[in-house]
Amino acid sequence: MFKDKLKNDLDKLSPDEQTKSAILSRIDNEKVKPLYPKIISAVAACLAIVLAVGVMANVDKIDENVKKHEKKVTSQTKTSNQTVYDKIYKAVNKKNRSYKSYFGESIKDEHSSDSYASDTIQEPGASKDYSKTNTVVEDVDEDDLFKTDGDYIYQVDESDINIYKAEDKKTKKIKTLDLSKYTDYNIKGMYLFKNKLVVLTTYYDVLPYTSCKCKYCTKINKQSYTTVLIYDVKNPKEAKLKTKFIQSGYYNSSRMIDDTLYLSSTYTPDIYSKNKIKKKEKSRYLPIFYDGKNYHYQNSGCINLSDKLDKTSYSIIASYSIDYNLKIDDKSFFGYADLKFVSNNNAYFTEESYRYYNKEQFTNKTKITKFSIDNGAIKFVASKKIEGGILNSFSMDEKDGYLRLVTTQQKDKSYNHLFVLDKNLHKVGSVENLAKNERIYSARFLGDYAYFVTYRNTDPLFCADLSNPQEPKIVSELKIPGFSNYLHPFGKNKIFGLGETDGGNTKIAMYDISNKEKIKEIVTKKLGANYSDASYDHHAIMVDEKKNLIAFPVDTFNYNYDDYDDYDYEDLSYYEDVSYYYIFKFSNNKFKLKARIKLDDIYKFRGLYIDDYFYISDSGHLRIVSLKTFKQVKKV
Repeated sequence: MFKDKLKNDLDKLSPDEQTKSAILSRIDNEKVKPLYPKIISAVAACLAIVLAVGVMANVDKIDENVKKHEKKVTSQTKTSNQTVYDKIYKAVNKKNRSYKSYFGESIKDEHSSDSYASDTIQEPGASKDYSKTNTVVEDVDEDDLFKTDGDYIYQVDESDINIYKAEDKKTKKIKTLDLSKYTDYNIKGMYLFKNKLVVLTTYYDVLPYTSCKCKYCTKINKQSYTTVLIYDVKNPKEAKLKTKFIQSGYYNSSRMIDDTLYLSSTYTPDIYSKNKIKKKEKSRYLPIFYDGKNYHYQNSGCINLSDKLDKTSYSIIASYSIDYNLKIDDKSFFGYADLKFVSNNNAYFTEESYRYYNKEQFTNKTKITKFSIDNGAIKFVASKKIEGGILNSFSMDEKDGYLRLVTTQQKDKSYNHLFVLDKNLHKVGSVENLAKNERIYSARFLGDYAYFVTYRNTDPLFCADLSNPQEPKIVSELKIPGFSNYLHPFGKNKIFGLGETDGGNTKIAMYDISNKEKIKEIVTKKLGANYSDASYDHHAIMVDEKKNLIAFPVDTFNYNYDDYDDYDYEDLSYYEDVSYYYIFKFSNNKFKLKARIKLDDIYKFRGLYIDDYFYISDSGHLRIVSLKTFKQVKKV
């Protein structure tokens, strides 16, 4: 019975000839536009709603919710495909595109081990107090380079993963996983779920496709693809690869909700080759997946078109059950979109576009594409454009079915906007044209309130009341010198900020937000540093009010030259770059520096704690700091 179901599902994945012809014609004939504001056109994408094929490792044990949503997604595909493909063919044949070839390195493909059903297990580190990855949304996990389950620490070191047994001063490395055959450069990130380690990588190579067996497709046609590697780490010292998934395209972003991984990649077909794509060469223009046992093309049976077709790359989102080691669902659409924000119920892609309205001035808009997500089932909801560009994931938030976001729009001058969108992305409320000639540097949404910082000459920290989605309003504005790149709640009535002074030095600040109409600065502290990774990567900072810890890395630059015009940028003797890891406590309305640890490397630092010890990831090593004495006690 299971084999028959698997065969039927796989048969559904082969697109019809008209689909192949339409997409092939689109790829062959469109003219690529450089990704630069002066030339790039307004973004529009076609949304490929793909049939979900949940190939079960053990059908009887699969969650009933997954099967329910599989049936729901399948029912969505019963639409008029002929009309859709006629529109694609008509649209794409209006263009003429030309390309140049590009090349990459190759690797050998290695099939994964058999998948296995989950067992009832005890959560690792259940009795210990340890930190989690700093995330945008509570209960929506994010991949990172440094993870712990309370008993073991997992550390990405370029293409290796070091595993440590965490025993305070006795901590030691017990295993190194070499993943060089799975990644071009560095591992993108990892997750821990129960006794499984989930690793994400991107590689560039020829994949064993299911169609054309010509020499070009099997030997020359290299493409970027993203791999999900699932290791059994019940005994980390004997960590073993159990399952491997593959999807076309280089890694974009990911999230994990409970046991479900949502993975986004960007796939560009073989349009840069000197060899014209032939109709039978599906491997050159259709996304492919490896579900742990078989390769197949993405089903193109249900495509929802937007108003224009301007891009020749696919934005892909797929879901995988880590508990049951199976691929659940996948969707894609044409465009260079980023998976910017994921809530517990929805995933939002954003794609910024630029349009010149005279020879020298342009304006920008962002297209938001929304998918609902539920136990792995992915469903297209809506796609709309809003004015301005979105800084990062913290610039968006979802509450009570409304999407709230802040943007910066470039026109003759720069302007900033606050929007509230309903479940179909229609604008229901806004506060527009704020802080003229400034741009947004950071944002944070907390319940019914939004806090965001703009900057040019001063640092206005705005507080907006969003309790009435139809009538959002600015209730306070605090102006101080410098700006904050990152905001983080510290208890119920305070917000921590990290950023820069007007002079370019790193600063930290604490704000009192107990009175929303009169935000106050409690204290600002200027640090002897020039830069912090935490300003632009929230995984690099830890703010833990319960533990009273604020910890992050900084860089200091010392330039040893007198004449700027004679400076040789390739001569490293001209400057010295030294990194430190700072650990602060906040008490009596003051920041107290408890530790300043000199580091070996200059980037990708991470920190976490387990009980009374703090662990710093530094250039493939661990530095262990006592949280009682704040002294480094060991380097592993």
